[in-house]
Amino acid sequence: MNWTLILLVSLISILIGLVSLFGLMDVNPWIVGAFTCVISALILGRFSRRKYFMHGFWAGVIGSLVSTMLMYLFWDTYLASNPAIADKLAQMPQGMDARTMTLISSIFGAAISGVVMGLLAWLAGRIFGEPEAAEEAAATGEKQDNPPTQG
Repeated sequence: MNWTLILLVSLISILIGLVSLFGLMDVNPWIVGAFTCVISALILGRFSRRKYFMHGFWAGVIGSLVSTMLMYLFWDTYLASNPAIADKLAQMPQGMDARTMTLISSIFGAAISGVVMGLLAWLAGRIFGEPEAAEEAAATGEKQDNPPTQG
């Protein structure tokens, strides 16, 4: 697996997390997250030679966890920069700590993000990555599964 590529693609999600941390995003975070996931999957599908799903899975998990950890570590900055979210969190039932709930939900969010990005990267790899895999197989002398042509 290409860990350099995985970490570089994870930086896209981390950058979005930083933008969100400082309240610089007026767009719905789900829209930005979906757009980021598609772009990241396309990059992984194009530049990964194999194991597209695993590349996408780990990029999604790492990016999601680091973004959420940034919010957790800089909680006061996050709430001060995002007053609408602070208002929603203030409505939580007493006894529930929003910061702890964010930490716990980050595990599930990272897993979901990883699976979704993995599936999209696998799909992008099937579309964009096949010629490279065929060239690599030809270069190593591996037998192709293509039937012989008549003529």
